[in-house]
Amino acid sequence: GAIAAALASNSTLSTLALDNNSIEDDGASLIASALASNSSLSSLNLAANLIRVEEACAFANLFASNFILSLDLSHNSIRGEG
Repeated sequence: GAIAAALASNSTLSTLALDNNSIEDDGASLIASALASNSSLSSLNLAANLIRVEEACAFANLFASNFILSLDLSHNSIRGEG
């Protein structure tokens, strides 16, 4: 949705806290895709959002290859390889 579209074009936002919002996998996928083109965000909090391994890996890849310096995925449904 709307948050993902705004994130894709935003060039000033440096911190985003979306913890405890029940974002789940579909929303997480949209946000991860949007952030791939966002270079201003340096801190992202997605704690407690029912995010699973696949989507967590997408955010971890952003963390590894982009500008995100702080990533919180705690209290999600990440098990095993996550």
